Order: sequence, then C-alpha cells, then structure tokens
Amino acid sequence: MRTVVLDPGHGGKEPRSLSTPFGVRGPCGTQEKEVTLALARRVRARLEPHLRVHLTRDGDCNLSLEERAALARRLGASAFVSLHANEGRPGERGCETWVHPRAAPPSRALAGQVQRALARVIGHGRGVKSGGLSLLDPSRLGSSTDACLVELDYLTDRAAERRLRDGTALDAIASALAGAVREHVERSERYGKTLARVLSAPQPSPCAHRYELAKSALPSAMALVKQHLASVAGTKPSLIIRTNEIPASGEVDVAIHLHGYSGDGPSMSLLNKEPFSGLDFVDP
Repeated sequence: MRTVVLDPGHGGKEPRSLSTPFGVRGPCGTQEKEVTLALARRVRARLEPHLRVHLTRDGDCNLSLEERAALARRLGASAFVSLHANEGRPGERGCETWVHPRAAPPSRALAGQVQRALARVIGHGRGVKSGGLSLLDPSRLGSSTDACLVELDYLTDRAAERRLRDGTALDAIASALAGAVREHVERSERYGKTLARVLSAPQPSPCAHRYELAKSALPSAMALVKQHLASVAGTKPSLIIRTNEIPASGEVDVAIHLHGYSGDGPSMSLLNKEPFSGLDFVDP
C-alpha cells in the first residue's frame, strides 16, 4: 500500500528552526496551526481506506522543517502535502499550490491536480507557483516523493477565516484534497506497473510495444532507406526489431527509432498520456 505524508503546518508554542508555532492569525483570532491540523485529520480519514497515511504531527507540537521532510523520506512516501493558510492585504483571497524549482514533473502534476480540486471548492484559484521552499527540496524528501505545499486561503480575510473555521466547509475541502491526492497516487501506481511490464518485456525500448501501430509507417520509411542507400551496390536493407538481431560485427547503416510522444510539448514520456508512434530516421 502506498504511503502519503500530510504535514499540518506550524504547531506548538515554540519555534523550531524555520517553523513558527502559530502561523497566521485571522481577524477573529483563528490560528493557522489549528486550521491545518483540523484539515489534515479530515483528509487522513478519507484517504486511510485506500492509502497508508502519516501526519507529521497529530497534536499541538512543532517540528523543524528538516524533521518534517525526514519523516517523508524515512517512510518512502509516494506523496507529501504540506498544509498552510496564507497572509495578505485586506480582501486578498484564493488558494495556491507551491512546488520547488527543482521539482520533478510528477510533483508538478500532483500540485496541478491538488490546485484544480481545491479551486473548484474554495474558488479564487491562484494557480501553481514555484519557489525555493526548503521543505519541498527534492534532496531532502528523496526523488521518489512527489511533494507540494498548499496555501488554502488568506486567513487574514474575514470571509476566508469564517470558511476555514466552519466544519462543513473543511469537510468539503478535505474531500477535494483527498480525492486529488488519491487519484494522483493511484495513477502513478498504474503507470508504474505498466512501465515495469514494458521494461521487463524482451524488447529494446519502453516504446517497442507500440510496434504494431508503427508498422503501417514502415514501408515509406524503408523506401527512404533504399533511396538513401541506392548508390551502394548490392545493398539489401533488412529490418532489425530487437537488439539481439544486430549482426555480430555491430555494423548498422541506418537506424529507425520508434518512440512515443506525450502531447505535452517537448516532453516525451510514457507516464503522461497514451503515446502514439513516430519514427526517427538517422544515418549514423
């Protein structure tokens, strides 16, 4: 079962490293540390039937940022989500989600999924942002942990404070957040299993299983090969599908590489969208 670590920001009465105890205070005295813990417990209750969930704190205590990140790393967490409430000018509202500048694409995907889910419930979505938050540093959390930090809303706004104090509103936010985290983790698990099956198959690359779809493009590609080698007397181009079919001499005149495009601009990945096949024509 995959592990998720939820990090209710702040806590306790004393600062620990860069973690302040109380966080933001609302106009009516609501403390950020109270909101984050109440929400984390609600999210845990919704995730636990499906995932293993740990809270960095489950009471009114404060941990350093190093300790919070170390817990996720020690547990080998699939996802780490830190919960906070924002501070701003009067009338400033909205949820936003943060990632580290060196965050890998899966962390950015998690942040996007969380941000979209929260914006539908909270409204005033402010998007996904990138900043040098040491808590989210991949070198602290480990490369296997997708991580983001959520600013739920501006606790300094009276309307936002009322919402974040309301149990029914917190339930709705918790359901949205839990749904986003669960969907991300389960999708990653499905893709991971698919990729493992592909990589364990006796094929030269993760995209070789798309050979059947690419086969229709091969006649025209082979025509180009023949045209390219027409000046070489007696050449009879042959198609090599697997690396173990390469001649013992290791000599190959032309390489045609089957690959998959994700549809996300320049990125090429099996983990994003269902790939379609293409061809690279290379004269070594």
